[in-house]
Amino acid sequence: MEVIALLVIGAIQGIIEWIPISSSGQILILLSKITGISPGLAYEYSLALHLGTALAALTFYRKAISQALREVNYSLKFRNPTSLLLTVTPACSFLVAAPLFLLIRLQFQKLSADEITAIIGLFLIATGLISLRSSSMKRVKYISNFSLKEAILLGIVQGLSIIPGVSRSAITIALLLGLHFKSEDAFNASFIAAIPVTFAVGLFETINIASPTIIAGILTAFIFGLIAMKGMIMISKKVKHHALLILLGTIIIASYIIALILQKI
Repeated sequence: MEVIALLVIGAIQGIIEWIPISSSGQILILLSKITGISPGLAYEYSLALHLGTALAALTFYRKAISQALREVNYSLKFRNPTSLLLTVTPACSFLVAAPLFLLIRLQFQKLSADEITAIIGLFLIATGLISLRSSSMKRVKYISNFSLKEAILLGIVQGLSIIPGVSRSAITIALLLGLHFKSEDAFNASFIAAIPVTFAVGLFETINIASPTIIAGILTAFIFGLIAMKGMIMISKKVKHHALLILLGTIIIASYIIALILQKI
């Protein structure tokens, strides 16, 4: 595969990994169209590029992660919510994603889950409109209140994102916003929870592909991933809760339409 193509696709991966559209689905389509490789191989390359975005998240949240690791004691009592996001959540994600991942690799046919992401987009828009008049939405929760039950639920939902077309960011952020977490905290929790899973999957596929050219894509995914994360956190701080829901829903619907167009080209 040409290095230039991987550089471009890696940059795109770095950006869309952290916004609520399916990066695996979109990158898969681009890889197939630009390089002419099979959908199965394109799927493996799209997952390998996640190593770059995982490293970007590790860099971005290095202080929070370091603090969380220091506060985990031997009795496995998680005093820091970040500890839950880095252990319990990915463990649950693995239990859900592992069988789905094997099934997709063995019997990959087409992107059939884009509709799920589109439905999530409609749900976010509807929730945003409802929250305009809902006083209950004012009772926001903070990441400091993150519980074991919520960590497990987040992990289960995140595991479904292994399916091409299902956006990890969309379903996890939608869940956290639906649980009334503060917008900024919802984004941070979603991004931190992604680190173990995306790192493991990305590293596995990078080793499996064993091609020096994939490093080029991973590098650009890392650089643009850092930029995208900072941008999304800034947006979450400035945009009101209901407006953010509507904005994210609109982005998801738009990405679904773009995916349909790409498939027909």
